[in-house]
Amino acid sequence: MRRLVSLLAATGIAAATALVAVPAAGAATDPVPSPPNLRTTVKTLPGIAPAIVKAGVLPYAVSPGKLSGATLSPLTLSFSFPITKLTGGTFQGNIPNEIEHQGGIAFVKLGSFTKRIVVKDFTIDLNGGGAVGQKNQPQLIGTVTDGPGGVPDGARVALFDIDLGSAKIDATQVQVTGAQLKLTAEAGAALDAELGTKLFRSVIGAPIFSARANA
Repeated sequence: MRRLVSLLAATGIAAATALVAVPAAGAATDPVPSPPNLRTTVKTLPGIAPAIVKAGVLPYAVSPGKLSGATLSPLTLSFSFPITKLTGGTFQGNIPNEIEHQGGIAFVKLGSFTKRIVVKDFTIDLNGGGAVGQKNQPQLIGTVTDGPGGVPDGARVALFDIDLGSAKIDATQVQVTGAQLKLTAEAGAALDAELGTKLFRSVIGAPIFSARANA
């Protein structure tokens, strides 16, 4: 049972609440090592973990990512990644442009040793950049390995669009609440192509992740 819960923990990619700790003042324009023990924690929304399992897919943590909590009724799981670096100057006030993490999520198709995809080393990028599918808007980026056709192994891919339209940004307290994350077409297609499912494409563009960042 514990092993199953650990495998299910990674479903935080599909719907979650994130807690990100960042410095309270004077964020630098050069890379700054994150203070120790700061993590981004994600929590699945009801129905997400069962849907992934029903599709015959088991996700699991890639170290140093870890399971940080679980409930059974309804089934929800929390999964966390350590923050490693704050880069790129500031987005607004003291909010960093980029928040980098280690660890990730592996997805494996039950009954197959070859249908597997890993997304890891996530960056919350508030200005956009040069990753596959990346736009000049806030997005969540990750490295894709054991990847599908059309996405080179080791490529950086835009996984989620970050919608700040309804978010509250408090630059004084270095706090962002209510951001919505929407699965990109590139991420949904990559997951379904490698795993042989239709699950992820069905939620492309949907607001499936909410985020909270604060010092």
